[in-house]
Amino acid sequence: GADPARLVHHAERSGQVVVVVEHGPPAAREAARLGAHRQAAEVLRVVLEHQDLIGPHQVADLSTRRAYSLYVVNRFDAALECAESGVRAAEEAGDGILLADGLLVLARVALFAQGPLRARQAAQRAVEMLQPVGDDARLAAALTELARAHSNLATVGIVAEPSEKAAAFAQRALDIGHRLGRDDIAAQACCYLGDARLAGGDLRGADDLGRAISLA
Repeated sequence: GADPARLVHHAERSGQVVVVVEHGPPAAREAARLGAHRQAAEVLRVVLEHQDLIGPHQVADLSTRRAYSLYVVNRFDAALECAESGVRAAEEAGDGILLADGLLVLARVALFAQGPLRARQAAQRAVEMLQPVGDDARLAAALTELARAHSNLATVGIVAEPSEKAAAFAQRALDIGHRLGRDDIAAQACCYLGDARLAGGDLRGADDLGRAISLA
């Protein structure tokens, strides 16, 4: 009945590796759910020190989850290293879905760690993998990341140029979001559609951003 994160904390210091490996992943998931991403990343760091006990599938999943948590707290270099490890582990495991998830996180991290070109490469690879699979929610997420990597967001500044591709990718993601009844997907897609339109001088982008806020 102990708090999972506290259990992992004491198990690590007492050398109880089996307890760390068993309780670490759910403890990290709960921490991330509550927004405690520093704690989630640290718990997963401890678990991933014992990769010989968990296998490539779980290494891929946990590395990708840790990369995202590191990204959220702006540790971009560490997040990039972790995201790349997740992609390699997914390739080793031969799991296409894990690989797509890893590429999506890599695209998000790479935008800040290495720039939009690397982010586009990762997102484009994810889109190409997911198009024949029929996993529309993941495809929409990949298209959104691709739109993001092509956009001219204020966070990127002049590194990325306004691009018609960003609007096209975002529109495809928006259409999928509406079809699935997923307001979360539609809101994010509207954000990047609006950004792309405004960057190109299309004032409809302001309405897109308003819709994104309303949906969110």
